[in-house]
Amino acid sequence: MNLDEWRAIRVGGEEAELPSGLVVRLRRAGVMDLAGQGKIPTTLQPQLDKFINRTQQKVTMADVESFAPLMALVCKACIIEPVELDVDELPHSDQMAIFQWANEGGNKLQTFRRSEKKPLELVRNGSDILVPS
Repeated sequence: MNLDEWRAIRVGGEEAELPSGLVVRLRRAGVMDLAGQGKIPTTLQPQLDKFINRTQQKVTMADVESFAPLMALVCKACIIEPVELDVDELPHSDQMAIFQWANEGGNKLQTFRRSEKKPLELVRNGSDILVPS
């Protein structure tokens, strides 16, 4: 993807189907993006600190309840379309899917060469390769 394509996706977002089946257009706006822009209210700072410093993989009911406002904030920042969609209408599974998608900082980068335009030539047997002296 070149710079223009990358910028178009950042502005126009990406189409995604949520677990509930609703098709939306999303832009990436993770917790760290929002924090860096000063868009996390001070009332959500404890949840942000807990998110950043999380060390356990288990999620408790208390975690779900305390993260709900932070998750809703991220979802609101991500959803481009449908414009009339209220985040509170979304089931928790949809909100969680958006939140995880927006914050997947550890995903692998795609390889530079995605596919070959034409098959590669066969490798030579080496009989005509010069060896440095």
